[in-house]
Amino acid sequence: MLAVGSILSLLAGALAWALTSCGRRSAELRSQQALLANFVAEASDAIVTESLDGIVLSWNAAAARLFGYCAEDAVGRRLIDLIVISDSVYEDSDRLQRCAGGQRVGPFDTIRRRQDGTRVEVSITANPVIGPTGRVVAVAKTIRDISARKAAESEIFLEQAGAISAVGGFRIDLQSGRQVWTRQTFKIYEVEGDVAPSAEEFDRLMAPDVGARLWQAIRDASETGTGYDIEIPAQTARGRPIWIRTI
Repeated sequence: MLAVGSILSLLAGALAWALTSCGRRSAELRSQQALLANFVAEASDAIVTESLDGIVLSWNAAAARLFGYCAEDAVGRRLIDLIVISDSVYEDSDRLQRCAGGQRVGPFDTIRRRQDGTRVEVSITANPVIGPTGRVVAVAKTIRDISARKAAESEIFLEQAGAISAVGGFRIDLQSGRQVWTRQTFKIYEVEGDVAPSAEEFDRLMAPDVGARLWQAIRDASETGTGYDIEIPAQTARGRPIWIRTI
């Protein structure tokens, strides 16, 4: 993080020159800018700069990979229109104003939107870009994908909660259909091993209309943000009939 912070300070200086200076371009400055450009281009984290009114000024390759927009599509547009979900518009505007006042913000965990509409959990650090006159002229943001970390934390939480309560728990990746089950869930469905069944295998534990009802509830929850609490008949992998309350 120290190295990234130092590079971001360098980024701030270079951007400030680009935005406010009309002086000559010295060889030293061109060398600094080339070094900076290489770092930004090769960075594994998304690095985005925006003006104080929220317009994207730069967009590196990692940002393109993370969000799906190429630099040509992103630069010149408002950042909130590209990646900020509706629930976070005020949050993003507030942090932009704090950076405009000279504060460094973050790192903070939040959710952003990709070009295809899917959401991704990220950690963001925002740094004010200070110009030669001492005034803030832009904001540089480092955005890191933390989906894997959050997924691991979720799995640990489900396992611990299940061990304490003897209630099964599961997590479903809506993009791939992959499920993660706690040990208690394996016991409830009498499934051997430690690999959760695929969506198709799971469906075979329920009647077709029951499975359709459950998957519809899951889709509705993911799309609207509202939960569900339903009771459904099912059977274990050994064929024993059971009733499940799923929340």
